Amino acid sequence: MPKKSINDIRVPTYDDLFTNEEQRQEAKLEKIMEVPVEDIQEFKNHPFRVRNDEQMSELVKSVSENGILVPVLVRPHPNGHGYEMISGHRRMNAAMVNGQEKIQAIVRELTDDQATIIMVDSNIQRENILPTERGFAYKLKLDAMKHQGKRSDITSTQVGQKLKNKYSIEQLAEDVGNTRTQIQRFIRLTELIEPLRDMVDGLRSDGKKIAFNPAVELSYLSKENQQLVVKNIEGLDLTPSHAQTIRMKELSRENRLDENVIYSIMKEEKANQKEKLSFKMEDINEYFPKNYTPREKSEVILKLLKGWAKRRNKEQEKKKSIKIPNGVKTIAEGALFLNDNLKVVYIPKTVSKIKEKAFGTSKSLRIKIASKNQYYYISKGCVVSRRSGRLVVAGIKKGVITIPEKVTVLKEGTSFVGGKCEKIVFPKSLKQIEEHWAGTLGNSSKIEYIFQSKIPPKRKGAAYLPSDGSVVYVPKGTKQVYEKALKKFAFNLKIVEK
Repeated sequence: MPKKSINDIRVPTYDDLFTNEEQRQEAKLEKIMEVPVEDIQEFKNHPFRVRNDEQMSELVKSVSENGILVPVLVRPHPNGHGYEMISGHRRMNAAMVNGQEKIQAIVRELTDDQATIIMVDSNIQRENILPTERGFAYKLKLDAMKHQGKRSDITSTQVGQKLKNKYSIEQLAEDVGNTRTQIQRFIRLTELIEPLRDMVDGLRSDGKKIAFNPAVELSYLSKENQQLVVKNIEGLDLTPSHAQTIRMKELSRENRLDENVIYSIMKEEKANQKEKLSFKMEDINEYFPKNYTPREKSEVILKLLKGWAKRRNKEQEKKKSIKIPNGVKTIAEGALFLNDNLKVVYIPKTVSKIKEKAFGTSKSLRIKIASKNQYYYISKGCVVSRRSGRLVVAGIKKGVITIPEKVTVLKEGTSFVGGKCEKIVFPKSLKQIEEHWAGTLGNSSKIEYIFQSKIPPKRKGAAYLPSDGSVVYVPKGTKQVYEKALKKFAFNLKIVEK
């Protein structure tokens, strides 16, 4: 009998010693549980974005009225703490907007590859999936399928049989109902830099878009050359054609592509740049009285188009707003965090608790509160708690945050909305600035600080404000006392009496 090496000796675990086989198998069974939302973490490299669009507004309303009808799917987090979301990101977001702190969840033991495949399969058939989302999803699933094809210890019987006689990409093509070539082209989009990905997805605020085929060709360029393409798109205010991107790819392979070449290619006039709209008169004559002249027909068409554009703009504006349903009591932490597409949030009279960082940071967000809300009010663009006086949201108007009187303490977790901050005006009532109060404001040394109280507010912990190099304005006769109070925490302050 061959001797066993030290590596072959298995040390009994705690479960081996104090649980039986039946108990261990029971622990691995799928369960439906009420799981705290704060214990559920995002799936690593999750490619699908949760957008606050019209569909999400409808889902928020449905969850408010009916609750979560289908439990989300999670797995115990690999790090041993909490859970990892597999399927149900949109449902959880809707629950968070409605202030739910717990959610019905199916808890299932899954390997990384199994979890990836289920996550992709549960989302890939949804409508309105962005091209780059599809590309990242295909890439994730393909990598997971390749792993399963190589490792029999984690391969399910079904998947193992499928992959036995097929390449992973062929099986993926069959699963998602797409061709092998098209899947490879979608995966190419993952090689684009972020500005180009946004153009493919149609997410640019300036409306700049790139068609799918040119985007695939651009993915073969180096990151540096992709940056140059973006620079010329923005500078020339045009996008390259498919033929132009093919030429760029060929020149890149020959190491002949540089800034001047990219500029000269994109500067060329394209046939579609002078594209004209035309149609036959006989196609529209049936919609007009016989005695209408061409001019009268043209006027009617333009009038109808103006009406259509007006209605469309209204519909677009609706998609940029969320009206939290009446009856919701709590807006959870991070419920609407980092969402620059959202323009307006309506808070009903029933909301009595807005948790820290509920709105995070947003360049264009405005918050409206029902006049009958007894718990929060808006003053100078800021949201303030009526009971505690806590500043919940710091509204930035024309670059300025004007903190209302009656606010005594600035606490960590304040949301900042409305744009870039250039100046902060602190009220006479302010007594204390707590640690990390304005950690999300960016380079705080470029912000002017105006204090109105003759007594400097206390600073608790590693408070960020004011920071090194800041300009601070204080009341007359208080320069010395402010220097003594503030220079404990920051250097090179310029303190000016005003």
